[in-house]
Parts: sequence; C-alpha cells; structure tokens
Amino acid sequence: MKRSILPALACPSCRTGYDLAAHEASGEEVISGFLTCRSCAIVIPIVRGFPLFTEPRLHAGQAAVDQLVEIEGRLFGSDEDYLVYRRRKLERGGMEIYAAFQPFNESTRAFEPALAAFARNLAPGDIILDPWCRSGWSTEWLAALFPQQTILALWEGDTSVLGYRGFGRWLSRDSRAANIEVMFARPERGLPFAEGAFGGVYALDAFHRFSLAPFAGEILRVAAPSAAIVLAHLHLTNSEPSPYFERGGFMWHGRDYRAWLDQLTQRHGRRGRIFSEEDLFRSLGAALPPEDPDTPHYNGFVLIEPAGAGLHPSAPRREDDEEDRRWLVSPLFRVLFSRSMVRLDPGLHDGAVGELLERHPIYQERLPKAPVALGELQFALLALAILGRTASEVAASLGLTRQEILSAAAPFEAAEVLRPTRVSPGGVALQRFHANQLPVWEGASALGAIFAGLAGQTGPAFTTSDGGSITGEEASAGLNAFGAYLVGTGLKACDSLAVADTRHPLALLLVLAALGLGLHVRLGLDGPAMLAVGESAGPGRVVLGLDGESEGTILAWVADKADAPPLAIVPGGRLTLTLAGVETGFSAEDLCEATLSLDSCAETNPSPVDGFGDMVGLLACLTQLGRGRAVALRP
Repeated sequence: MKRSILPALACPSCRTGYDLAAHEASGEEVISGFLTCRSCAIVIPIVRGFPLFTEPRLHAGQAAVDQLVEIEGRLFGSDEDYLVYRRRKLERGGMEIYAAFQPFNESTRAFEPALAAFARNLAPGDIILDPWCRSGWSTEWLAALFPQQTILALWEGDTSVLGYRGFGRWLSRDSRAANIEVMFARPERGLPFAEGAFGGVYALDAFHRFSLAPFAGEILRVAAPSAAIVLAHLHLTNSEPSPYFERGGFMWHGRDYRAWLDQLTQRHGRRGRIFSEEDLFRSLGAALPPEDPDTPHYNGFVLIEPAGAGLHPSAPRREDDEEDRRWLVSPLFRVLFSRSMVRLDPGLHDGAVGELLERHPIYQERLPKAPVALGELQFALLALAILGRTASEVAASLGLTRQEILSAAAPFEAAEVLRPTRVSPGGVALQRFHANQLPVWEGASALGAIFAGLAGQTGPAFTTSDGGSITGEEASAGLNAFGAYLVGTGLKACDSLAVADTRHPLALLLVLAALGLGLHVRLGLDGPAMLAVGESAGPGRVVLGLDGESEGTILAWVADKADAPPLAIVPGGRLTLTLAGVETGFSAEDLCEATLSLDSCAETNPSPVDGFGDMVGLLACLTQLGRGRAVALRP
C-alpha cells in the first residue's frame, strides 16, 4: 500500500481516518504494518502490501511482526504452494470460463461507449474505485485505460477464482500495473473509505449482488461530487434469458432504476441514465446510444454523471491504439494446425464454451460462423501474441514492420480470435492463467518440459503415414545421443547448425537436441554453419542417414549411444526459418512456451503434417510433444 492512499481510507464503522504504522517499507510502499482507527482503535493488518479489512484485530500487539508472518502464511501460503496448485489446476483441465471470457465479454465492453463521459471530470492523480474485482481483469483493464489515475481494487477475501493466494501471485506489487492498489474488504459491510475519496467509481457485476443498504449509499458517499459512477451489468426484470438460466442477486425493472435516478438528480444534482447492455455493446466505437429503461434485454448499465465539468479532464487511452498493443488469445476457438485454421468450438473445455455462448447470444452474433483461415504469418503472430508480446516486439522478432503485423492481425481482431489490449504484462499473464494458456513446468525451461513430455510417453512418440513409429523411450534415448554427438563435434552454445531435412522424426530429434544445447538452428536454409545436415555430403556437411545405410552417416553412431547421459539444457537456443519470404528467428524458450500455451485449445487428433520446416508444422509437432501425444508425420 502506498502512503499516498492513506487520506482516502476511513473506518467503515465510525468514518474516521487511520494512523499508519510500518514494519517494512520500500520508499512510499508499505509492505508490512497496520492501520489503527483514530476513533474505535480497531487495527487493520497490512501483509504483502495488502490492507486486510477482512482480518481486523483488537490492538497493535495482534499486528506485531510475528503475528503478521502467521497471517501471511495462513492466507497467502508460499510460492511453492501456489505452483503446486497451478500444476494441479492445469492437469485437471478445469477452467472458470467466465474469468477466461471476461476481457471479451459484452458486460465488460459495454463500458467502452461511456468512457468519454466517465472520464469527463477525471484529473491526473485521481483515484478510481473498482469495488468488486473478482478475476483481476477489470482492475488491470482500468489501469491501462487510465494511466494517470490510481485504480483501487477491492476483493472479498478467500473466495472465487483468485482468493488471497491468487491476488498475492498475480496482483502483487511486483506483478501488477504500477497504478494499481489492491485491498481486501467486504463491500456489504461498508466501504473503508473517506467521503468523496474517489474521482470515479466503476462497479462491474456488483450492484445487484449486495444489499441496497448500505451499498448504494456507500457508493454515493465515497464518490467525489465531481465523480462519475458506473454500475455495469445490472440484472433487470425487463425480460428473462432465452434459453432460460438462473440469475442471482437483487433484480429490478429498468423503470425502477429510472425512478431512483430521478431522485438522485433532485437530491444531488447528478444526472443518471440507464442503458441496455445490448445497445451499448452494439455501439462499440460509436457514441452513447439513447437510454432505454424499457429495454427488452435483461441486463442494464447505469451511468451517473456529475452536474458540472472539471477543469483538468484526463481522456482515457483507447484499447485499440496502435502503439505497442498486446493481444489476448480467445479461449473460445479451437486451433487446427493440420487444416491451417481456427474455428469456434462449443465443445472446447469440456463443453464450457457451448454453455457460455448459450448465455451470451449477443456476443455469439459477433463471432464468425465459418472457420478462420490462418497463414504462416498469422500462426507466428498467434504464437507470440499468446506470450504477451507487443506489436513492436512481434515485428522485431519476425523481421517485419509493425504496420505489417497490425495488418496481419486485423482480420483476426475482427473475428474476435485476438483481442487488442494495452494492459500490463502482468495483466496478460493473469488472463493466460484464467484461460489455461500459462503452462506450468518443473524448473525454468519450457524446452525441458517438451523433453519431459517426450520421455514420459509410454506409446509411440512419432508415427509416420507409412506405418513406422518411434517409442517415447527410443526418442528420449535418441535425443540424448544426438546431444552427445553434437557436443563431440566441438559445437557449443550459439554455434550454428543447418538442417535441410525437415520431414523425418530423427531430424526433429536432432533439432531439439541442438536447441537444448543452446545452438542456433537454421531450418531449410543455406548459410554459414559449423555443422550442416542434409541430403548430400560436402564441405562442412554430414549426412543424417535417415535410412540407416548412407555412407558417412551419424545414425549408426547415435544408435550405439543409447546410454548417452541426459541432455543438460543450455539457455540461448534459437531457431530460424523462412516466413513470408523473410528469415525469422525464435528463441527456443519462446517457441516451446507458445506451444505449451496453445495446448488447451489445440486439436486433439490432428492429421499427419508435412514435416516441421514451416511455422504451421513446427507448432503442430511441438504442441503434440508438449502434451505427451504422438507426432504424426508424412515421411
């Protein structure tokens, strides 16, 4: 918690301010300490920089250093505890689909046409309240939209998709955007803030969840007279969903909200409008539609605006600004490498996608009915986008201009396969976690995870359409043997290896071994290399001998080295291939992490591919290896 936030805090019981005591601090940031109410003397612990209004104490002795260490261990656990949880979550394949869907959801994006009105009175340095930050996305999104303001997020405690441990991992002070503060409090018990503390309030999916008393009054109390207030995704009684599903919380008709807003106008001089969520979502990129209390839709959106304009308005940033945008990869599409396309798949994630789309017909209308074709450039973009790379970083990696990358991405943004965003790298990582797109591996190497998947296969690791196969045990032994051979030739990290043959399983094992040794591998490309492997021998070349009989081959030598020691992975491996007529390079770690990330949405039974010399075949092969399934190649 930054010391500058202290004036915004007030005891939810007696409305007086707090005194701050710090056990550990880093500049303005209080990492461990406590707050004491100046009136009732109740103490609020601060652990890992998070004020815990959910864990009040009677006196300062109960917030001593040893007491806070106990609270930290009980609520947040260790990094290893959370790693084990992530691993189990990924193994189970379970996904909280609404958390994964949140950046794409119309309930979130309905705010976009109202952004200018919301920001009309915001000044630099103002604080914006996000009182129900369930998945973490709303806070990171607001932080990107309003970089000149502080976003203060509340969560209820150890519930829902993150809990204390999730917030401690994904929204810690080292992981989140710099303009975010996170606190734990239960909004239905009163908000722990001073009157008029906030320059704006954005309550998503929250207003109908809590009792109107005190939540409605509390939202108005803590908002400054100049603040705009948004109550997004309100459950209305105007109609029922079709097909029907249960909705929770307090539900009122749009006309009831309109009557309430009329009273606010009379009492506070504020202007209130209620919109259809459907109308707002259909108005993306346009002005606010007319308000509609009688909307036939079942979700509403309230905008409460102050009476006058501020002197120093701060316009929000646009999510789709070209400058260094990132992308989120939609969790709703199946990636079909063997057919070079992606398609909407209701059966994905154990049918969760189909159930979600039934509840969101407005969003479903926006999605493509037919599969979306991807070329090699788009597959490369998909691989780097899922890692959270910016447009500039993707362009630099692929040897293209940023404008070429943006042009390549445009049709996939329009199809909702990719969602442009300006959130921090931590915000992208958080969403990758929610969407099962952030892999977990032992140690620090994604390439090592590919090797482990290969070694762990009990059946075939490679099959060819002519009936040949290589078991996981044989492939793992071959990988180690190739590594021993390459080391024996005197090759070392950052040396070059050119591989012309990109259709045979043994050639792929050779490439993986080379990447594991930190070599720079060139696929199907001529050029300087310490060792080249191809169809014919020549100066500086060695024939791989895929048939086992070619003169001067290394295959027989490798076959005799089944007892070679396990490959010790050296960082720095790179792979170069031709993409859109340009030599394109990837780090081995980026490539392997991308394929592990795509696993949750990749096709389950792909057709054989024509080798690994192009981007599509390479991703297809590595994705199959990473998930412990056989790679099917055409010989």
